[in-house]
Amino acid sequence: MGRYRMRIMERRRQPARGTIGSRIDVLENGATEITSDVIQGHDDDTDDLQLTFIVEDPPALGEILVKGLPATRFTQADIINGLVVYAHTSGEIGLAFQQDGFNLTLTDMSDDWTVGGNKVSGVHVRVTILPVDNQAPQVEIGIQFSVIEGEKYAISPEHVTAEDKDTPSDDILCTIIVQPTAGYLENISPAPGSEKSRSGTAISAFTIRDIREGNIYYVQSIHKGVEPVEDRFTLRCTDGINFSENHFFPIVIIPSNDEKPEIYLREIVLMEGMNVVIDTPILNGADIDVPPEELVFIISKPPKHGAILNQLSTGSILATNFTLEQIREASSIIYEHDDSETSEDSFEVTLTDGKYSVQKTAVVMIIPVDDETPRMSINDGLEVDIGETKEINNKVLKATDLDSDDSTLSFIVRFGPSQGHLQRKTPSGSLENVTLGMNFTQAEIDAGLVLYTHNGQEGIRDLVKFDVTDGINSLIDRLLLHHGGEH
Repeated sequence: MGRYRMRIMERRRQPARGTIGSRIDVLENGATEITSDVIQGHDDDTDDLQLTFIVEDPPALGEILVKGLPATRFTQADIINGLVVYAHTSGEIGLAFQQDGFNLTLTDMSDDWTVGGNKVSGVHVRVTILPVDNQAPQVEIGIQFSVIEGEKYAISPEHVTAEDKDTPSDDILCTIIVQPTAGYLENISPAPGSEKSRSGTAISAFTIRDIREGNIYYVQSIHKGVEPVEDRFTLRCTDGINFSENHFFPIVIIPSNDEKPEIYLREIVLMEGMNVVIDTPILNGADIDVPPEELVFIISKPPKHGAILNQLSTGSILATNFTLEQIREASSIIYEHDDSETSEDSFEVTLTDGKYSVQKTAVVMIIPVDDETPRMSINDGLEVDIGETKEINNKVLKATDLDSDDSTLSFIVRFGPSQGHLQRKTPSGSLENVTLGMNFTQAEIDAGLVLYTHNGQEGIRDLVKFDVTDGINSLIDRLLLHHGGEH
């Protein structure tokens, strides 16, 4: 390292000396110590350890730190004690090194750092910032990749690309973690040292340069006896040190053979009495040989418990046929249930391309809604003699409900009886009275557990009023009790 002697225009002192043209290297986002080998000052009139350096032109891409804090001056003692560092702070620099630098002035502190102090200029430290490969490649999956069944198509930068701030893109290597299931990837370029294409050989890795040069193809090879409509593989890319995340590469396979159109149909589920829009998630079709707008659905067998309707601005009309285009966006075709007490329905759909036709049955599952009121199927009154106890069974009193289990129907006593009392047999065989507000069920009636005992006057008609309920819907009714000798 050379030394530079500068003459200071002040007669009372010997000139100060300082090193010029020094240089240091620092790693990207790192720090390097400024040692006495980098910059050193000397003055015959002052203790060298007290010599102080002033940072006149600070670095643009970093900072001078003394004891870990930004500083604009430091002493030679700080340098010797290893307290002065240059820290790079401007972030990622990319592939190439960058240059930074700073100028220092040397003073011997004799004038307490006044402007007219003893300054030495021209000391320049050049800093070379070296790139560090610490960034993982960023992979981007682009536009949808499609291939015709049985053919192959090149994977271009429009489909997949990768970039790395500190690695040339061409050098990025991508590995296929999970291979496609309906085909394979190939590299059509010759192997190094060969002139023969590697077409037809499955590969497990490729570079971004291979993609850029159009050498990587997806081959749709598995199609005999099957009709794949999609495929995919999983890849990740590396710069040799850092790895990207795993990425899915989806592949759409377009059918190419001249066969019958395909119907895609899933089960329809809806609430009783409601309707559901028939759109492509429910009903879809495909035929590569015919434009989509020419595919027509025909309701070849209508549903028994509902209707297929076309909802128009003027009202709904029965739909006997409609095109695939009609249900692709904002479909106006619906299935409407007739609100009957049914758990399922079905209808048949035929899809035609004008030449070939295929047919499928659409299954409709109806979710019951408890919207029916219980009904009295038997309410014939009860003939009872004076002082007699008689069973109220289902030949006398029976309630039914179209959408509830009949045995669970409850009879809630709202009035009476006035000439006797209702009783219920308990599991122990004893009798308990059933009074106002209490209830008994159809199951108890069916089992012969409900009784009426007459203890009133002769010849007076008795009456019990009750609500029959399924827990949601109720029916108000009454049971007439006829006594012997009634007039």
